[in-house]
Amino acid sequence: MLKAAATTGKSIVVGTLFFATLGMAEGALAVGVPADVATAGFSFGFSAGVTAGAAARERALNSCRTNNNGGSDETKALCKIVDNFRNKCVAVSMDPKFGTPGVGRAIAKNRHEAEQQALAHRKPTAGDDRISFCEITSFGCDGTAAAKNELRRRLTIKPELGVAVTVKQNQPVAVM
Repeated sequence: MLKAAATTGKSIVVGTLFFATLGMAEGALAVGVPADVATAGFSFGFSAGVTAGAAARERALNSCRTNNNGGSDETKALCKIVDNFRNKCVAVSMDPKFGTPGVGRAIAKNRHEAEQQALAHRKPTAGDDRISFCEITSFGCDGTAAAKNELRRRLTIKPELGVAVTVKQNQPVAVM
């Protein structure tokens, strides 16, 4: 019994250190949006889990300018940082059909909310006839949001575990 308590204590300390480190991660989102998205396309890039804000912004800009996500040279030249984030998720939605303007992006506290907001934000650009075709093309989570997303994914895949997990930044993992 005493050995089990000691092992649990070690697990909690490791969990606290793990989530404290994740809480220091940074993320950034860069986009290149021309006047006519349907003609020129749209470029984006993001970074998540980077230890410094400047490095996160640099990675996001580089990804936006070099990524082959459908944007033209014009859109890649327009890339700029539109948001920085910590302990959040980012999602991008686009209409997969070439020559259509539907695009949306969002940063939120978890993947589900980021995806829902990105899909909602594409409505003004997609138009009523193409709105249902837009889909999430990319997402990423940073810091404790990444850890929470991974825990949700694992518990969703294995619901027979019958446990509820609460994760708070800089706090031990509590299993009930």
